[in-house]
Amino acid sequence: MHPYENGIQVPGEENILITRRHAEDFQRKHGLKKILGTKNLWTLGVGTVISGFFLHWNSGLSTGPFSLLIALFFVAIIYFLFVLVLSELSTLFPFTGGHYAYARCALGPFWGYIAGMASCIQFTGASSLTLIYLGEYIRFVFSDSSLYLFILLMVSLMLFLSILGVRFFSAMQFVFVSCSLSLIVLFFIGTIDYIDNSNFSFVFVLDSDWKGIILALSFAVWFFLGIDAVVMSAEEVNSEERNIPLGLKIAFATIIMLSLGIWYFLGNIQNWPLAPGKQFPLLHLLSQKQPNDKVLLTTFSFLGVSAFLASIYGLIYALSRQVFSLARAGYLPLVLSKLNSTFQTPHISLIFTILVSLVVSFNINKETLIFLTVSSTLILYLIIMYSFIFLSFYEPEWFRYGNKRPFTLLLMTAVIIISVLLVAFVIYNIELILSGAAIWLIFIIYYLLHARKSIRSEAPEELKAVMVQNRFKVNIK
Repeated sequence: MHPYENGIQVPGEENILITRRHAEDFQRKHGLKKILGTKNLWTLGVGTVISGFFLHWNSGLSTGPFSLLIALFFVAIIYFLFVLVLSELSTLFPFTGGHYAYARCALGPFWGYIAGMASCIQFTGASSLTLIYLGEYIRFVFSDSSLYLFILLMVSLMLFLSILGVRFFSAMQFVFVSCSLSLIVLFFIGTIDYIDNSNFSFVFVLDSDWKGIILALSFAVWFFLGIDAVVMSAEEVNSEERNIPLGLKIAFATIIMLSLGIWYFLGNIQNWPLAPGKQFPLLHLLSQKQPNDKVLLTTFSFLGVSAFLASIYGLIYALSRQVFSLARAGYLPLVLSKLNSTFQTPHISLIFTILVSLVVSFNINKETLIFLTVSSTLILYLIIMYSFIFLSFYEPEWFRYGNKRPFTLLLMTAVIIISVLLVAFVIYNIELILSGAAIWLIFIIYYLLHARKSIRSEAPEELKAVMVQNRFKVNIK
């Protein structure tokens, strides 16, 4: 029998009974087409983060290569656990809501809403920052006159392809990712003759100031930030139980190999201490080592734009899906959940998120955006990990790792580390805390006055949450 063949009673709402027909009608009107496969998810995962390899993460080298390596190790462990958690949750709750869906099913509507809004801040901040860095890169390589026209053309192309369908969007992002990976290979080839292993000394680890390692943590995060965009595609993935975990894990493995390769080359190249102050380290070092190879430098400079475009495409895609799912469930205005009648794509949320990212990129400075993005990301990770711990406590058989004591202990350790990092990050940026607090206060007031009264119980994330709630026999407020 279908899980809601005879209808599902919404807790606390005696007059609301969701039947199978209601759910199917709603999904037919508000569901997305299943098109994507493992390759598309790998493209989305790698593409969303790949601009981080070309930006000033090299500032983590300020106290030496091993400070960044140690930071990279800790960050990679946390993201490894996070990827495993997302792999489990995305197969159990395969909804476009992603983070909102997981927290909603585990912790209730308020925390589901908070997770969804934290995700929106993360993707909005990251996409706006990438737009800013794209502008700076174009100014650095080309002339100012081409800046705004180029960005407008690329954003318009993204919007056009996204409305046509996620297949076309993914194909274009694959082109950008392929170009970006080719550039990293070009960097390796162009600098391999200048490797100097004498730059490395393990004595550094013993004598270093640990503040350097802590500082490097904030730069190591940019290798991985945004990989969770993959789970926002859940309703558009064929065989999601297999493809989402596989795509996530392959993307994560690719990012690990790339980050270690770039760390090794950048830290081993002669005169690496010149690198930390440069905003575009790969281009800078390549121009230092191959100043006479104009073809190589020109190719690298022009194609470097592809890394920023790949990330912008992935981040705005994820943001549009999160906004769409929150609107479909009633937390945000319903107009944002409308689908294009011809292509069945969320065109209103796409237009809205692109406009928001552009406005934010032109009106908020980088320091504030970095604070909002990183702090919201850490809050989001805490909520998602706690959601997994909560669900695995009640229903360990739902998860492959849910009843594994070592995994649970590692996850709890990661939660403690993330909590410490969040507190330290906020204290370090104490002058920006008012802006962050004001945004969250507005979101919470909006929820209390409007969103909680407008929830649509027939939305797939909400319906699944009711089923989980009835199973646990608890009334989660």
